[in-house]
Amino acid sequence: MSELSVDEVMGGGYAEGNYSDVIAARSGLYYEQLGAYPGRTELVRLEHSLERAISAIAGGRVYRDSSDADNQCSIIGLDVLYRGAVVSIAGAINIPMSGGDGTYYLYADPVALSFTATLAGWPTTPCVRLGTIVLSSGTWDWSSFTEFRHQQDMRIVAEPLAPRYDQADHAVDATLAAADANRLHTNIGASGLVTLTMPTPAKGLVFPFVCDVAAGLKLKAQTGHTIRLVGIGTSASGGFVKSTVAGSSLVLVAIDSSRYTLLGQLAGTWTVDA
Repeated sequence: MSELSVDEVMGGGYAEGNYSDVIAARSGLYYEQLGAYPGRTELVRLEHSLERAISAIAGGRVYRDSSDADNQCSIIGLDVLYRGAVVSIAGAINIPMSGGDGTYYLYADPVALSFTATLAGWPTTPCVRLGTIVLSSGTWDWSSFTEFRHQQDMRIVAEPLAPRYDQADHAVDATLAAADANRLHTNIGASGLVTLTMPTPAKGLVFPFVCDVAAGLKLKAQTGHTIRLVGIGTSASGGFVKSTVAGSSLVLVAIDSSRYTLLGQLAGTWTVDA
């Protein structure tokens, strides 16, 4: 392309020496900064569009850091959607591949928030598969490297299709926090009645419960808040609902800043303020 046609495409202001190498903060890629306004404006728009296009696969990239030994690798940070929330896994350097020659499976763990390189194959627990490296004679000059990020669109694999809750078993009384929402709470291991005090309601917080031990599970509202079980009743301010029947379960959802109500149907036997 001639300088004239380049100038026309750029919108004017192009000169051979009027450029510099710039690194894009989001993608880590270098690009040429060419021309002056309005051509530069168009380049900015193009560069931002390209960054958006690659952003989904930029995280979790495997590379060699200058401090890596022959049997180490590094991985840039990764944000991924896991069980309804975005979790961030910080980038890491000097990740060991210390098992000798063979195929190393590189993956991100959304629970431990860490990266691993292992000869043991892909884990059966939730993970993001990043790639495989074949080491030969223990050198960092890989015999082969297979990129897996584009094959799965950076999603969690080995995760059940149906919703799956983390679980907290309470053998003694406890006060729940908003961060305990979307976690299954039980009284497994209890030898007596367990009282769980609910956090301040905030719209959309969901708490599932199972009374596994007949010693009983009591769910208590804080002063100024109530719990409503349709068909049974609504607790007093600071009141409670309770079950002493093993296997009983329910799900409570906060519908405003002062009320929890039943979500779905009751299972087993529950009472209100009694």
